[in-house]
Amino acid sequence: MHQITIIIPAYNCEKQISRCLDSVIGQTYSDFECIIIDDGSVDATGSICKEYASIDNRFIYIKQNNAGASAARNVGLDLCRSNFVCFIDADDYVSPSYLMDLMNDAGSNDLVIHGMTRVCSDRIIDRGMHITGEFCLDKNPSLFFESVNIERFGGPYCKLYSIDIIKKYGLYFNTNIKLAEDLDFLLRYLLHSNKIKVSAKNNYFYIETQNSISSCIYDF
Repeated sequence: MHQITIIIPAYNCEKQISRCLDSVIGQTYSDFECIIIDDGSVDATGSICKEYASIDNRFIYIKQNNAGASAARNVGLDLCRSNFVCFIDADDYVSPSYLMDLMNDAGSNDLVIHGMTRVCSDRIIDRGMHITGEFCLDKNPSLFFESVNIERFGGPYCKLYSIDIIKKYGLYFNTNIKLAEDLDFLLRYLLHSNKIKVSAKNNYFYIETQNSISSCIYDF
């Protein structure tokens, strides 16, 4: 049993997946398993992931029919064998201290939230977390929501979740939601959380493209 499970949903990302997995291999914290869920890729994503799994037994490769990122993450949650779980998207990457810094902030906290660095066209956009602190939701929940832009940092990445809380309350990503489903998961997780550690460490590199969901404006 490892301390951390990393869950990576992957779909047709043959050009980015090696960078992502190389950043996982380069972690200074080594007590992890990495579950890669291939969500029905039709390019070389699967063969690349299989190669990593063949040379490092911490990598577990799973192939499923295309069902979306939420369904893939749920498969990972069912398979994880650890105390904590974190998420990385296949087209993103992390710094070598990503896991170590998350674990150093774990302690008795129910949730750890770090920041991220957005990258667009090889240009770094500083939208990282700029506060560090500890929050208790049962004492002053408004302070947490006033301090942390939960909409911007609602994604599953940059966080360390407790497997005990996820399993106890049967928390999964809602596959019926196509927009902000990760924020929905976070808010339901927060309902069962109290102590939260927030840090201005921005070890996650989020690759933003012009057509990415996060950069689109929808006319509802």
